[in-house]
Amino acid sequence: EQALIAEAIRWGDVRRIQYTPHDQFRALREDLLQDWFPQRSKIVFDQFRRLNLYPDHQPPLFHHLGGQIPDGFELTLSNSDLEGDIYFSLDGSDPRNGSNPYVDPIRLQGQMTVRARVLKDHQWSALREATFTTLIPADQTNLRISEINYNPGTVSDKERNLGFDDNDEFEFIEFVNISNNTIDLCNVSLQQTQVAGRSEGVRFEFGASAITSLEPGDAFVVVENEAAFRARYGHAVKVAGQWQGKLSNGVETLSVRSLDTIIQEFSYSDNWHSATDGRGHTLEMIRPASSDLQAWKSAASWRASADQGGSPGHAIPEPIPGDANGDLRFDSSDLV
Repeated sequence: EQALIAEAIRWGDVRRIQYTPHDQFRALREDLLQDWFPQRSKIVFDQFRRLNLYPDHQPPLFHHLGGQIPDGFELTLSNSDLEGDIYFSLDGSDPRNGSNPYVDPIRLQGQMTVRARVLKDHQWSALREATFTTLIPADQTNLRISEINYNPGTVSDKERNLGFDDNDEFEFIEFVNISNNTIDLCNVSLQQTQVAGRSEGVRFEFGASAITSLEPGDAFVVVENEAAFRARYGHAVKVAGQWQGKLSNGVETLSVRSLDTIIQEFSYSDNWHSATDGRGHTLEMIRPASSDLQAWKSAASWRASADQGGSPGHAIPEPIPGDANGDLRFDSSDLV
């Protein structure tokens, strides 16, 4: 509807006539939607077939077209033309490259992309593909933010020689899977928040990132600048990608969502621990596996990292005997 308004104004200006969406464009739109588009696909496919750009026979049918499935799910493929042989692959390759002939239902586990074609009279059909996952979706019970580097330490001479002049380029947020199951991150995102009509914080879509699933106890980071992060921390840490937006050096709200459901949302502050505010230490969650999501909103639940630069990739440290308060030390405070 908004496009029709713009179109009416555009052509009305050109022809110096008062056009309106109702009078000039709505009837055309309805004609396109009801009469033109529904027939156009078949016409185009027929044109492709006459030019030998599209095969005459149909691709295989999947009895389930991807998405979340139970563990041990079996996918059935069928041939709508009842002629030719079905070939499929599970590794992302094209079935034309010598993949498996389909005989029995395909047992799926984890996350897999099934691709299939029909071979008939030495001619391959178009490709049919779908992605399936038996992974548990990320939610409030299994995914946590465990470390934040919002105002990193000063840039070293070595880093400056590599072209990194701004300490903010070394910012990162660490995530950890606190459950005993591999989780699916495809629907998870970091979302910016609206403050006084403007967007604040950072934005990142995990479904299109380098990491779309996370094994039990495993951790990864989302960063400001991946090249800068690698220069400081090396290549052992898993990096999902670079966010859009910017972390505040003062107070910032972080919002982690799965579609429209909030997984975590809290604000950190540079007043919590002074060593994390540009002095080289990061904010580390003391108990990242806690079930109390309100704890992330309290300074007492966080500590300044023991090491300069923090500990990205090591979200759940080995327990220390007697460390009752989780500060990675056994001292008199644990007795209290």
